[in-house]
Amino acid sequence: MATPPRVRVAGRACVLAAALALALPACGQQADSGATLSPTPATPADSDAPTARPTPSPGASSPAPTGSPVDVDVEASVTVTEGGVTGGAPRIEAATDDVVRLRVTSDTRDEIHVHGYDLEAPVGPDEPAELTFQADLPGVYDVELHDRGLLIAELEVGA
Repeated sequence: MATPPRVRVAGRACVLAAALALALPACGQQADSGATLSPTPATPADSDAPTARPTPSPGASSPAPTGSPVDVDVEASVTVTEGGVTGGAPRIEAATDDVVRLRVTSDTRDEIHVHGYDLEAPVGPDEPAELTFQADLPGVYDVELHDRGLLIAELEVGA
């Protein structure tokens, strides 16, 4: 009596699956030639050669470079105590492409977040936060204590 077609197809599928299960691990193995791979140390660059720096995409905000003095156009300081902003949340006004420095002190541990720019910095009783960045996105953006959702300032960047 002949085997029904379904059983033959299922049987062939099982044989094929078993063959693949045995063959695939073998494909990933290499013959052991005794050679080992080790990272090649980079050669020092000629000190007179120009260095490549990433070019920001248009409209992308970037923090100001670190390690070198930066000319700051707008400075603002905010103090958070007992769950509130001392003196109320200020409106920080900057022209487009101004360099802004924002300093925040807080008696509780949290994270400062500048919406729109997606800049963040930890802040706490012994850890003041400082963000320095180029304000290159026109608009009005909330600055908040991220975990508490507390508005601590508004950043207005004009054209």
